[in-house]
Amino acid sequence: VPATSTSLKTNGVFELVRHPIYTGLLLLCFGLGVVTNSAGRLILTAALLYVLEEKATKEEAGLAARFPEYAAYKERVPGKFLPPLTPLQDLLRQDGRD
Repeated sequence: VPATSTSLKTNGVFELVRHPIYTGLLLLCFGLGVVTNSAGRLILTAALLYVLEEKATKEEAGLAARFPEYAAYKERVPGKFLPPLTPLQDLLRQDGRD
């Protein structure tokens, strides 16, 4: 539960994803699993993804209760851990047409 003196942060990296620290942790663990060619580490990364998904869902319920504007923010930034790929796909399509 956020502290009462806290404000909702929606700028910077929070304009791309709602949980950027979790994103960094997952990318680090995934990359380590790939670089070390470790199936065990990749499985643990998948387990971590599940745990962080559950944790983030509970955190978001608390944020929605504390900040009425969180619902609009959640609609504006749909990516919990990764930004939507649509802008990248649109950019790739434009490059192919030129």
